[in-house]
Amino acid sequence: MDDRDFERYQVTLYRGDQLVMRGWWASRTVAESKFKTLIGRHRDAHVVLTDELEGEVLAV
Repeated sequence: MDDRDFERYQVTLYRGDQLVMRGWWASRTVAESKFKTLIGRHRDAHVVLTDELEGEVLAV
């Protein structure tokens, strides 16, 4: 596993223009689970799931 894989999937939570939380995971499954949990807990926030290795936004 490449060192970049450990930080491949990023979940970022914003309130307005303010960055509130950011986390990285090697597993897409874990990152998607964190993404869904944050959406459920912070309905007024903007949550983004990104594949940092491919440079793709996977979910907003």
